Amino acid sequence: MKYQDGGLLKSSAGRGWVGVTAELRNHAAGLIANRKTGVDTELAIAVGGSPEAVIRRGSGKSLDECAAAQGTVWVCPAGVQEDFVEGSALTPHILHIWMSRKPFNDLADDSLRGADPYEYVSYANGYADPLIAQCGLAIAQELHQQTSTGRILVESIANTIAARLVHSNTDRGPDVAFATDRSGLDTRRLLRVLEAVDADLEGDLSIAHLASVACLSPFHFARAFKTSMGMSPHQYVSARRLHRAKDLVVAGATPLSQIAASLGFSSQANFNRAFKAATGVTPMAYKLALTG
Repeated sequence: MKYQDGGLLKSSAGRGWVGVTAELRNHAAGLIANRKTGVDTELAIAVGGSPEAVIRRGSGKSLDECAAAQGTVWVCPAGVQEDFVEGSALTPHILHIWMSRKPFNDLADDSLRGADPYEYVSYANGYADPLIAQCGLAIAQELHQQTSTGRILVESIANTIAARLVHSNTDRGPDVAFATDRSGLDTRRLLRVLEAVDADLEGDLSIAHLASVACLSPFHFARAFKTSMGMSPHQYVSARRLHRAKDLVVAGATPLSQIAASLGFSSQANFNRAFKAATGVTPMAYKLALTG
């Protein structure tokens, strides 16, 4: 383990995320971590942060000092050893994201013409990147309040982060990376995807699975789907799962704990919170309102 347990606030452990894990931490002043070589690419994002805290980190001849202001991003590629990371003061709400090769491999056939995307990920000192910062906020929110589509949401975000890291280190502009998905999905592909969603709302509706139905890469599928539907895949799946949940709650034949598990929630409490956030009432209140 790279970091001590003391500052751990939230973790993705047990969430079933594929290709990415995350932890939200507070870091006390002093040594945060030392001499660690990661097998995955790690990003640290100051979703809270503190402009008074200065983070020092070193890897070989690279030495960085910067204020941990909100939105600051640090990158450590897989296989790179960090000699130390330390902070001058309490640094709250730092999101650590570990990404396997999967989100990067999804890019290989899109705009890199088969090249290994990992070749374009470099060790990065603290810098501001509004897009990655927003991605971090979305993941932190999912850690705080689980949703039925958390897995597909995080998978989409990981693909976005991977693309950002890779294309920021290449001479290929966004027009090359995104040109193929501006027109959205053709009708045949879109209908196949929508039918696949409704046929398996309780199953593995990952970006990778839906992209395979559309015969596109996960990265381009997500963008093309949003162009066609006006919402992201995870938003669409979330809406369809909520519709299914409403039907099951009103029917009353399925225990709430079973509904929660079938729709991907780690607990009935998380399902109840998500249901109330979406409808304004608890599942039981919703049932009573419709059935009396």
